[in-house]
Amino acid sequence: MDGVILDNNAFHKLSWLEYSKLLGQPLDDDSFGARVYGKTNEEILEALLGPVLTKDEVQHHAEAKEALYRKMYAPHFELAVGLEAFMQTAAESGLKIAVATNAPQSNLDFALERGDLGRWVSAAVHSHLVAKPKPAPDIYLKAMELLGVEAANCVVFEDSLTGARAGKAAGAKVIGITTTYSRAELEPIVDYVIDSFTELNLQEVQDLV
Repeated sequence: MDGVILDNNAFHKLSWLEYSKLLGQPLDDDSFGARVYGKTNEEILEALLGPVLTKDEVQHHAEAKEALYRKMYAPHFELAVGLEAFMQTAAESGLKIAVATNAPQSNLDFALERGDLGRWVSAAVHSHLVAKPKPAPDIYLKAMELLGVEAANCVVFEDSLTGARAGKAAGAKVIGITTTYSRAELEPIVDYVIDSFTELNLQEVQDLV
């Protein structure tokens, strides 16, 4: 979801930079990518504060940070460039579409509602619906189960290396999008790389499977 169907990476970064200051453990630009991208809120908070928080404390901080993100991003909400046209064509062609994300349900619901994604999406999976987040394949396997499709017939879109590995571990083909990592970083892991949905046609997706 983040960095794939939503053009929101900058706002996740801004909200983490701001919230880490409130925690007294400010992140900086140099370490941000390695400490945040592709990780769950629980993992990020443990990296910042150590494994001393209770589950309730982790949940409190995670919800507070995501509320800050939604407040920052809401006035600037925007679907990824070319996504609407691509999703519409895919849906009209009979393809089943799911959103599967490490994000919490609050952010998933926010995206589904603001982006009117129900037009195309028939299944949605967030981090708390599975035992293990990405890079484990659980999120994608759950999405496949809800769609009623086999992994061999699925294509996953991912911007993170963690997510790409999860998609491959689930048995799907993976298309990488260069919103977070470079083409050179994605190419060794994924099956195909794009810079945006504007340069992708449905036949190229179907050819992968």
